[in-house]
Order: sequence, then structure tokens, then C-alpha cells
Amino acid sequence: MIEVKKHRIFLAPRSSETSYKKFKSTIEYGLEYSRVEPFLDIEGKEILRHDVRLFAWGNVADKKPSWDKMKIGDYVIFYVKGAFIQSGRIKYKQMSEDMSLALWPRSKRGKTWPCIFFLEDLRRIQIDISLLAELGGYKSTWKRLQGFQPLNELGMTNIFKKYGTIENFLFGENQDILENEEELIEEENKAEQEAGKLTTQELRERAIRAITKPPKEVKTTYYSRDPNVAAHAKSRAHGICELCGQKAPFEDMKHVPYLEVHHVLMLSKGGRDSIDNTVAICPNCHRKMHILHDKSDEDKLKGKAK
Repeated sequence: MIEVKKHRIFLAPRSSETSYKKFKSTIEYGLEYSRVEPFLDIEGKEILRHDVRLFAWGNVADKKPSWDKMKIGDYVIFYVKGAFIQSGRIKYKQMSEDMSLALWPRSKRGKTWPCIFFLEDLRRIQIDISLLAELGGYKSTWKRLQGFQPLNELGMTNIFKKYGTIENFLFGENQDILENEEELIEEENKAEQEAGKLTTQELRERAIRAITKPPKEVKTTYYSRDPNVAAHAKSRAHGICELCGQKAPFEDMKHVPYLEVHHVLMLSKGGRDSIDNTVAICPNCHRKMHILHDKSDEDKLKGKAK
């Protein structure tokens, strides 16, 4: 009988100011291949050179024993303020002090992060640390993740026993339902259109009554998006809205022109998360698309998505 290799989960803290800045710069924003190409070995260049956007993380040299245990296809989940909020799969890893310095400045204590790994299939998750503590049999005082580490063997064993696969655990029913922005915008628009048929007095009375109502729980399906697809659309746009042709209205905190990724055919209506169905447009045009559904605009964007 052939034994099927099971991947494992590694836990990465993202709570400190330094790790938060690292996360924003090379996980959330990603980076271009050209930034790491001079430092990659031959195998790394072959594996990563076709990616539009790369997503990297690094550990200090003291964590090399944990880093050594990481295999291609293993999962890394990022922790912040009592919960794990992002997951990714190991695509490649390489030790490199020079690459670390090219990506992240030294810490206040002069440390670097040479135990580098690249991730793919990044997804948002929401898993409370108490669940990992329970599965792994950690002490009740284990309420905060300190330091990069693999989930222990007991935790992995219990995950496979209870959920069957890591994917079921990370993305299955134990997850809080995440918002799907496109569907929520559509629902908001419909509700506002219905409300628009009422008189000002009727709207006032309903608004006052709404204050006394308990919060309404809304559940919707979350459609996974590939960050490489989104990055490709923004890169193609060069900071110019692909619908109105105007410059992005502002730059984000990294001085990158702010555009939003829009699926020409919505994911909830069968559209694909692919480069031929995604465009980068300004926030104003994004809202316009979800309100007007103008066919000429849709046709124009179809021509841009390629």
C-alpha cells in the first residue's frame, strides 16, 4: 500500500510592528520577480520567473530548524490579535542573507530574515487561536502565538481525524462566512432602489424603526481570488482606470496608484477569476459598474481584459 504524504501547517506571527510592515510589503502588496531574481538559485529562477507577482516571507536564522521542516505544498497561516487571518502554500524556499536585506530592512536589534519562502494560493481565513490550542493540546495559557513554528503532531493528527484534510479545516464549515464584495454591493443597490420608491416621511419612519432592530446576520459565499490575477490587472493598467481612462484618484500608503479589481462577469454569475475576466478600475467606475450594468461599459472592459 502506497502511503500518501500529508502536508502540515506552519504558524507565523504577524502581530509586531516589524512583522506587520513585512506582511504589507511582501505578502499583501507582493513584489516583482526582478527584485529577487539576482539572489535566486537556478531552481528558484525556473520555478518563480513566470509569476506576475511573488509573495514572500522570511524567518530569522534562529528559526532555521522549523524552516528546514517545511516542504513544498505545506501551509503557512498568519496570526494577528487572537486569530489566524491569512493562509498560503509553500511554492519555493531558499536561504539567502542578501535576498533578506533586499526585501526587508534589519530589525531594531540588527536581525535579518534569511530563511525565506515564497507562497501561492493566498486566501483569507478566520480561525481563532483557541481552536488550534484545543486541537494541539496546548496549555490554556497559549492565547498568543510567539515565534514561527509548526503546528505540533497532535494538532495535525486531530485535524486529519476531524476534518479529513487541511483544506477542509482552513476553508470548510469551521470558517466564519467571509464577505463577497460583489454580492454585497448588488444586494445594497437593490435595497436602496426599493427604498428610493418611498416618500421622505416613510423613509424617516423606517429608519427610526431600524434603530431598535437587532443586527441582521448576513451570510454569503466567499469566492477565492488569485492574487496573481489581481496583480496582473493592476500591472496592465499602469495606474490608469481601464474604464474612464483617468489616473487613479490617489496613491495608497506604499505610493502605489489605487485601483480596484473588477470581474467583468461576476464570480457569483459564473465568471472566472482569470486575466481575461478581470480589469483594474477606479473606485467610482467600480461602483458605477455595479449600479448601472451598462452594456457598452461591459463591452469596453471585455476588450481590456486579456
